[in-house]
Amino acid sequence: MARFNKLSVLAMVAITTVVLLAALMSDVADASTFTDWKLPGCHGPKEQISNCGTCYPIKYHLGYSFKYTAGKSAYLYRFPHCLGPAGRIISYNETRCLSFPWKSIRIKCHH
Repeated sequence: MARFNKLSVLAMVAITTVVLLAALMSDVADASTFTDWKLPGCHGPKEQISNCGTCYPIKYHLGYSFKYTAGKSAYLYRFPHCLGPAGRIISYNETRCLSFPWKSIRIKCHH
């Protein structure tokens, strides 16, 4: 009987772990993503930013794409460290394969 109880507890722990991992993965899958490219025409090396709530420097400035999901808008700033007012707010899917002036980005965590 004690063995059955230990197996039941292990099964519950395993199920709980799977449910938590699935919830975390769905949150990641729902993240908006900003991609910036080093070369004109949205080519070459790129960086992707998808974490919300933190200010990130934008490394490349010769094209960008924003995949909007889950109500998480991108706030783009002309200055490093997200200083000053947002110069552009993107709340939809957008691609621009030309140079742009934005130096930093914050993806808002709307829940």
